[in-house]
Amino acid sequence: MDSPSSSGPIALGVDFGTSHTVAVHGRGGRTRPLLFDGSPLLPSAVFAEEDGRLVTGRDALRAGVLRPECLEPNPKRRIADEYTLLGRREYTVVDLFSAVLARVREEALQVVGRLDQVALTVPATWGPARRQLLIDAAGAAGLRVTAVETEPVAAAAYFTTALEHAVPTGSAVVIHDFGAGTFDASVVQRSPRGFDVLAVDGLDDLGGLDLDAALVEYLGRQMSEKEDWPRLVDPTTSSDRRHRRTLYEEVRVAKEQLSRQQRADLLVPLLDTNAHLTRGELEQVVGPLLARAVKVTGGAIREARLTPERTAGVFLVGGASRMPLVATMLHRELGTPPTVLEQPELVVAEGCLLIAGEPPPPAVSPVSPPTAVTQRLPPAPTPTPPSGPAPRHRRALTALATVALVLGMVAAAYVWWPDGERPGEEPPGQANTMDEWASRFVSTGTDGTLRTWNLEGEAVGDPIPAHDGYVFAAAFAELDGSGVLVSSGQDHTIRIWDLDEPAEPRTIEEAHTDSIGSIAVFDLDGRPVIVSAGNDDLARVWDLASGEPVSKFEGHTADVRSIAVSELDGRPVVVTGGNDGFMRVWDPNTGDEAARAVDTDSTIRGMTTGVLEGNQVVISADDDAALLVRDLASGEVVGDPLTGHTARVRVIELVETDEGLLAVSSGDDGSVRVWDLEDGIERKVFNDHSDPVYALEIDTRGDAPLILTGDRNGRIVVRDLNGDDKLIDIDAGQGWVQAIALPRPHPL
Repeated sequence: MDSPSSSGPIALGVDFGTSHTVAVHGRGGRTRPLLFDGSPLLPSAVFAEEDGRLVTGRDALRAGVLRPECLEPNPKRRIADEYTLLGRREYTVVDLFSAVLARVREEALQVVGRLDQVALTVPATWGPARRQLLIDAAGAAGLRVTAVETEPVAAAAYFTTALEHAVPTGSAVVIHDFGAGTFDASVVQRSPRGFDVLAVDGLDDLGGLDLDAALVEYLGRQMSEKEDWPRLVDPTTSSDRRHRRTLYEEVRVAKEQLSRQQRADLLVPLLDTNAHLTRGELEQVVGPLLARAVKVTGGAIREARLTPERTAGVFLVGGASRMPLVATMLHRELGTPPTVLEQPELVVAEGCLLIAGEPPPPAVSPVSPPTAVTQRLPPAPTPTPPSGPAPRHRRALTALATVALVLGMVAAAYVWWPDGERPGEEPPGQANTMDEWASRFVSTGTDGTLRTWNLEGEAVGDPIPAHDGYVFAAAFAELDGSGVLVSSGQDHTIRIWDLDEPAEPRTIEEAHTDSIGSIAVFDLDGRPVIVSAGNDDLARVWDLASGEPVSKFEGHTADVRSIAVSELDGRPVVVTGGNDGFMRVWDPNTGDEAARAVDTDSTIRGMTTGVLEGNQVVISADDDAALLVRDLASGEVVGDPLTGHTARVRVIELVETDEGLLAVSSGDDGSVRVWDLEDGIERKVFNDHSDPVYALEIDTRGDAPLILTGDRNGRIVVRDLNGDDKLIDIDAGQGWVQAIALPRPHPL
């Protein structure tokens, strides 16, 4: 541990990288890198054991040799995927990130005993949602984050402080960050406030891993006549995947060796032959790729309008930047010799630590293109993120329920608090109350809030802090003649908001022992109940009035992701689907299974129920992004799969129209598709989103049905189901929009 004579808080700077993670600890002006198995570079790899436990670092890489299907060597490249399948289990991006960061925390505490400050670095191109995801992962790992620095600002701090390069106010440093997974070029200017990022650009498809892939392709052209070469580049068995990983490791080592020598030999596995590469061949193969990076760097300099007189230096960071050709090409293009270090991987983590303890710079009005230097966070514990999927609630919507919706809206009183208190003095059910809600809905997000909107795209009232962490699901209900809103989140709680007095919600504490990703509300024998599904493999039924448990559904062996409510033989049932691939039908009164469980051989994400040609059916999506219609009683597939989506389907809703029963689906491909279930055809496709669509609702309160959708970029879109144009496009400001709720009667 640090010497007792050291003074000042103990700080930790962490650079979570694509290939390796680096951490530097410091106290009283002294900094040292953490060592992991004797090296400052911790492989960011994550391996899933059979019991679900995640192993990291070199242990993960070694285990992945035998079971490559359980290994994710570069979890940072999964930032846009949210879920990753390792073996037979799916893990969230937060799960993978937090496993690596937990290893960092463990090593740090062994060395320094405690941590007073923790600073993380993020790419300058990351927006608030991605930053928050990393912060959540750190919180799950037990790290209390006090500051987040952009990577180019951290590198500039190292350049000026550790290397003692003079950077006068108004001058700038060009940061050429060539990492394993991505490339970023930034121009960082010194200002009285600290540092400003004047320009940033990058290439998500260029990094050290892509150089390795180009070298493998080059070897393949030499060995194309070898019978087993296709097994190396396109493996189909676990054995072949192990050989492929070994090949890439051999190429990576050879590439690094060529930074010091003129020739490198490598073993080609499976073919049982040797190959060699020369520095000339290396430069011939990777030269065109590096030229792309040089071009991007030049473009960033031009965007920042940086003149040679104001250029204080060009700084190379990132492991892939140690290749001699990188500095040579930059020097040739820019006319300035770059600064190159022996261990460029350590620069960002140490630079982050150097400025993490400084007081926050004064607030500055947003300027384009400069961005804020530092994102400071309050010294409060970071909420624990979800350990599994984060689907929203599902709801049955049959033709009968659609009719009940229209009639029920006349009698039900659902009132939201636009200004923190109940509007007006009229009792529930008066015309003005319904007029207010005729064009309103609620959205939930990863920032922990509930927000109300009207159909003009305007926020109604202030955001309501709802949960510690993500709010995954929300549903309206009626209780004793008053409207309530039920929500659930990653803090394991269910909260019931009285819309007349919303300040103090009732809370069902520890409703599950993990995140609650799905809820629905329905009438069970004349009393309203909540059904919830969690990442603890359980679904539960709760009395809405008392919050007391009614029943518990035990049978799934993995996270329960989907809920739908239906009827079977005249009695209410709850249908659940999970990561284990099983679809189960339950008696909500007893918790017993009411029908044979169906093994779908696919993770069940989006799911809903309805009535098709007089029969109760379940509509769900499989791993091939196809929608399947199943008879509820038998579990048998009815008709052909509905294909069109190109990625996972997250949400499915039903609506009865003059054209018949339609299904509306959304998912990771960003599209929203409308299906005619009676004819089994796709009627419409809407491409309003470029990000995965997690939230989907159908609003039938007006003359024409509206589709409300929310995506992972925080956008909410409202469109007419029958129209061609968007009606509303909202930046919700909630991180990822997880759910949209409408004030309508619950089914059954």
